[in-house]
Amino acid sequence: MADVINIGQNVNDGTGDDLRTAFTKVNQKFAELEALGGETNSGVNVGSTAPDAIGVFAGKTGTDLEFRKIKSANPAYLTVEVGPSGDIVLNNLNVQTPAFRNVQAQSGPTINATAPSYTLSFLGGNNITTESSGGNILINGQFELSQDPSPSLGGNLDMTNADIIGPGNITNITKLTVIGTDIVNPSTISNLDITNQLRVSAATTFSNNVTVSGSSNITLGTGSLIGNVTGDLTGNIIGGLGNDLNLNQYTITGQGSINVRTPNSGNPVETEGGFYMQTDDSNPSVAFRLITANNSESDAFVGIESHSLSTIDPGFGTGIEFSVGSGSLNSLKQLGSITGVYDDASNYSIEIKAYGPGLFYDAPAIAKFKGNNEIILGRGDPAIKIKDNRIESYGVSNSNLIFDADGAGYIDFYGIYQFPRSIGQAGQVLKVPTSGTVLEWGTGGGGATTTAITAITLTNPLRITTGTAHG
Repeated sequence: MADVINIGQNVNDGTGDDLRTAFTKVNQKFAELEALGGETNSGVNVGSTAPDAIGVFAGKTGTDLEFRKIKSANPAYLTVEVGPSGDIVLNNLNVQTPAFRNVQAQSGPTINATAPSYTLSFLGGNNITTESSGGNILINGQFELSQDPSPSLGGNLDMTNADIIGPGNITNITKLTVIGTDIVNPSTISNLDITNQLRVSAATTFSNNVTVSGSSNITLGTGSLIGNVTGDLTGNIIGGLGNDLNLNQYTITGQGSINVRTPNSGNPVETEGGFYMQTDDSNPSVAFRLITANNSESDAFVGIESHSLSTIDPGFGTGIEFSVGSGSLNSLKQLGSITGVYDDASNYSIEIKAYGPGLFYDAPAIAKFKGNNEIILGRGDPAIKIKDNRIESYGVSNSNLIFDADGAGYIDFYGIYQFPRSIGQAGQVLKVPTSGTVLEWGTGGGGATTTAITAITLTNPLRITTGTAHG
């Protein structure tokens, strides 16, 4: 602090310093200024040197120390202010954002802005391109499966009402669930669940089950359905089954008809040859129809076959059995059958059997029509055999052949004469009556020629010998 000279209140008022004291203070002040260097004083900038830093002290002119001012290049983003304590404050609260120095990618090291002129580039690759437009960086990508050599899904594929189209194959699918109407042609599918419609356009193999629910359809183009179908079949099977149809103890039911048409024919079976069956629930009926190439030609309509795994023994055959009943199957009554029988290597026959209480398929036939032109009528022994215009008693008992008219009737000859219903006396013969048509027993007359019998031989046929010609 300077030692000030006291000059008093007024001139020569005796209150100021004397001359000696006053000049002593002056000498002391010059000595202090000389010690400080006088006009040789200057400012020094400390810290970093150029070009990293710019000093605040600019220089000295005369006795003036000159300092640089601190200003903002753009006061909109950076302001220079004097704080409450006299400090110079650089306020950067208005710097434009975002401002960054480091950029971190998803992988790899951090990208640092190493120089004021550092440029951060956005480059493309793998079907991705970038461009600058109006201060923006646009990233464009060509994301198509055809451009990916090995595409795979990391989650569900949402088709958003679009289609998967070909050509090409969908292979190695564990399970395919289809909702709606779609066309699929996989080479191998383990399970296929469909809630609406499945259309297969080519050969397809399902190694497990195909389950169709709701109002769904399986439409086969030119392919085949190989395997079991469990459920209702409401459409048509066009083409061959390729194997036996096993109902597995189920029943074919429903309204409609079963039609089997001739090959390559588009006409209904009602107007052409073929098999036709129709059932009416209110009035059950079955119709079988066969139209041959020639109306005068007889042809078998239904072929019924039995096959033996070894040789065919006599008695082997096959036929049709007739039954009636009500309620359960246990109430059925077997009425009879028509059977074709292999008698032996030289003869076959058709047998008609009529059952009764305790009689079934192994009962003797009531009529047998043999291929050697024999007809056997009657069950058991004796029976009647008709062959070559002869009627005879047939069987091991050699019983008599009996002709008997039922009730009051007669045995008629050619519609003219009838046998009487009584037996005549010994020696009488049958003669034509003088009136009427019933033959009479008598000794002659009525135009008859009589003669004596000399012998009767009991042979088959009976031989009668007369003494004279009898006509």
